[in-house]
Amino acid sequence: MLPPRILDIQVDWALGWNNSPSLHVLLTREASQDEFRYEERSGSYFAVLGDQVDFMYHSDPPDEQTNGYGGRAFELTMQDGRKVTLVGPWSSRCGAMNARGFVPSTEASVTADPVVMKRGYTFMAGAVTVNAVQGWLTTHSGSDWTLRRVERHGDSVYEPILKRLVGGSEPCEQCKGHGRITHQIGYAANFEPHDCGWCGGSGLEQNHKKVVAE
Repeated sequence: MLPPRILDIQVDWALGWNNSPSLHVLLTREASQDEFRYEERSGSYFAVLGDQVDFMYHSDPPDEQTNGYGGRAFELTMQDGRKVTLVGPWSSRCGAMNARGFVPSTEASVTADPVVMKRGYTFMAGAVTVNAVQGWLTTHSGSDWTLRRVERHGDSVYEPILKRLVGGSEPCEQCKGHGRITHQIGYAANFEPHDCGWCGGSGLEQNHKKVVAE
């Protein structure tokens, strides 16, 4: 069976909210955990299959139970063919795996169903390689965004950013650099596109205090 590959990507910018933007990814298929072959570094177990990645973390000897997943056991196949059972591991995160030197990856909401991709729900939580995302962007010249690496609390995180902002000012946390949003934080929602009230439509974080103060 062919490994999972990225067919399409959309960015959920979370415009008008303080959330970080996230990726919606359509894969050719979603791999099952028994297809992955893992390597281990300091308790982190990481595997790549095609464009998809999978990982877990276990702080103790693998067969000693910790509290992750309610104590559930997971049998992983290592790259050398050994079987390792993790009892109660933690799901961990891409930033921690990137910091440990594994193949760079980023979280994504993934699906292999084109209908789910079109309607915008219901995805599964997953992760894909940074190279695969950037490769998709390269072949789709109309994309106006890219990924940037951000060091945050000891993690190496890759997140979407508009290409015109790369190397310049930080994007506004509310409009993500777009300058306009379709709703706002507060009791009354405004679904008509309007200038972001946090940056005054500039799209830049540096204007936050000035606009909010007014």
